[in-house]
Amino acid sequence: MDTLEPFLSVLRRDIEAGGWVLSGLQKTTSYEYDGAWEGGTLRSAYGFFHLVGDENGEGPSLEAFVDESHASLDGALSLVMKAPGPERVPGVADLLAVALSLVERAVPEGIPAPVSVTYSSSPGRTGPEAVDATVRFKARVPGSAVQGGERTIRAVTCTILKAFEEVRKGWTLDDSLDGRPTDGTP
Repeated sequence: MDTLEPFLSVLRRDIEAGGWVLSGLQKTTSYEYDGAWEGGTLRSAYGFFHLVGDENGEGPSLEAFVDESHASLDGALSLVMKAPGPERVPGVADLLAVALSLVERAVPEGIPAPVSVTYSSSPGRTGPEAVDATVRFKARVPGSAVQGGERTIRAVTCTILKAFEEVRKGWTLDDSLDGRPTDGTP
């Protein structure tokens, strides 16, 4: 597999089979940037998904990214979910610790899976309750899986989706813990 279309097609088929619905699809081509690619191009595709029954987009979302350059084909899946804002969690450290604990248990070794927390707000909104927070669980499809072809990509995609389901079910906001997320362990 050496182009993004078949790779994205495999990802999409397995994501949709897992109960997710395509919300949007974007493809871009980037040409030489500040001499960095020196005559090359980078093609990217982004698929955005929501769970079946969540047409308002209020629940978790799943994103699929595929990049194709002259040298490689790379892909990643991200699970994006709401997180408690600073009015409920005094710092990012606890939130990140819980998220990392979930990923450590759910995502198999050998699949890079970084976690990030994002806080955002809009002008005119004030106070900690005006801050929206999200947590992003990202899992990269290893290059060896891409080189292994469709069967290997499908196996890794299914493994990632299963891990994300475990993360999604384990990510709860427990009021008995002052609104801190819990990773489901007692």
